Amino acid sequence: MAVTAQEIGSLVEKYLIEYPDEAARLARLREALASPDRSDGHVTSAVVLIDPRWRVLHLYDRDRGRALLPEVHLTDADRTLAGAGLRGLGEHLHIEPDAVTPLPGFESIPLDIEILRRSADRATGRREHWHFAVRHAFLVTGTPTTPADPDERTDPTWLPLDRVPGFTLRLKLRAIHRGFTEDVGSN
Repeated sequence: MAVTAQEIGSLVEKYLIEYPDEAARLARLREALASPDRSDGHVTSAVVLIDPRWRVLHLYDRDRGRALLPEVHLTDADRTLAGAGLRGLGEHLHIEPDAVTPLPGFESIPLDIEILRRSADRATGRREHWHFAVRHAFLVTGTPTTPADPDERTDPTWLPLDRVPGFTLRLKLRAIHRGFTEDVGSN
């Protein structure tokens, strides 16, 4: 059973309760969800995977020359956006769902939603479009490793918080990390 536009819209509304200052930035996504047949974009699921040292797993894309979060397109078999992200970790990086746990406080809402423009690609015939990347946060529950990339187009790497691309995501992660550090220090 595929994730519906209505379910995604409900998730976005819950997200905006936590981050109301992002409403204007997410207007394009909300419009796309209201009229999915006329949209020039689609929702993807990305994972913000954090290891015990508070590093975040990224894939360095050699073709684009940049570090990206693991991200997948939704399939008809995906029941939730977070589940789609976990499917992608398993399929592409061989990280099984039982090796991670949701970041406390973000079990039911995403940590971040990013809107990314994808350029047209004449070689594949892909037209310009938008990715609405819904980013769910997970903690590694075991010993982290840098998984091998079977397609060899990207290099998996753990980036420290100060090197995580994206100003908004980096600020959120720093604030959450501070909260975790303060909670641990007060016990």
